[in-house]
Amino acid sequence: MKSFMKLSSKILRKTLVLYLCALGLLAASVLLGLVLGSADIGIADVFKVIFGKGDNATAVKIIKYVRLPRVLAALICGAALSSAGAVIQGVLANKLASPSIIGVNSGAGLAVTLCAAFGIYGGWQLSFFAFVGAFASVMLVSLGSRRWGASRGTVILMGVALGSFLGAISDTVIT
Repeated sequence: MKSFMKLSSKILRKTLVLYLCALGLLAASVLLGLVLGSADIGIADVFKVIFGKGDNATAVKIIKYVRLPRVLAALICGAALSSAGAVIQGVLANKLASPSIIGVNSGAGLAVTLCAAFGIYGGWQLSFFAFVGAFASVMLVSLGSRRWGASRGTVILMGVALGSFLGAISDTVIT
């Protein structure tokens, strides 16, 4: 029991150090995201703007309306993508699982290909249809696995088969 407690505390310390290093890298990335850009704004100016002491109106506008929203959007998107990946890996009990395993990429790709075929080349419509295509492919795999009482391995096979089928349709449309 004593050796287990030593091992447990050693693992806990290593995990804590790892999390602190990751948090430091995140803070450095946020700071770099606020400092780097086409306009030269130094670290001191960034801190002045963050704490409300900024006197350079141009720097204040650039940081508040361009760089800060960009950094926050990157943080939110990164958190959402990592959460989605963790959910897929947890549900399928496979550490190598990715969205392509259950046909998400192929569904979105087919929707974008069909949009391009019908003349939609950008804007919110393209993003919307990509989301709808990805969602539809996930729902097909989910409903199919529920209907047939599929195991995790069968869900993976259904997703790969659906992804291949949707990719073939997309290739046909392109051709």
